Amino acid sequence: EGRTYSKSLTHSAGASWSRTLEVGNLSISLDGSDTRSFRGDPRGMQFVNFQSTFDGPLSRYSQLTGSLTMQGSRSLVASGEQPGFDVTTGGNIGYSNRRFFNVRDLRFQSTLAANTQQYADRFKGTIGALPQNTASSWDNRLDYRIGLLSFVLNGRVTRTDGRYSESVFFSVSRPFGDI
Repeated sequence: EGRTYSKSLTHSAGASWSRTLEVGNLSISLDGSDTRSFRGDPRGMQFVNFQSTFDGPLSRYSQLTGSLTMQGSRSLVASGEQPGFDVTTGGNIGYSNRRFFNVRDLRFQSTLAANTQQYADRFKGTIGALPQNTASSWDNRLDYRIGLLSFVLNGRVTRTDGRYSESVFFSVSRPFGDI
């Protein structure tokens, strides 16, 4: 008497696969869970996650990497009509070179990333529903070192909700003493 108990049931499952290929490494995983609560009005939560990654050398000094993630979740309610899944997708692809243009100590990195948030309207069949919170970026970095001098050039372009933003940053640094 005076104590409250929670009754719930959770199921989860997952599978993963990875492989070393002639051109790099590939891994894929899929996970899902379903939780139901039976206290008061029945409620619950469902979650699905898909993830894939790849990395592979292009040459002795350069490498290509990439990843893709898709997640879906939804809250279950007591009424007969269930909402659709809220889906988030994200991915990136990157290139790095430790000897850019075959110049010793010249390093280059470039990463293109994008993610979107799609709301349940798309999965309920609303044909014209647009993704929300769309963001993408393209980052580039060039590093060069001469003795103790380090030169860094960064360039970035981002797009969020249809608006573009660009930035360029250049720095020169040199350490002094034993710091």
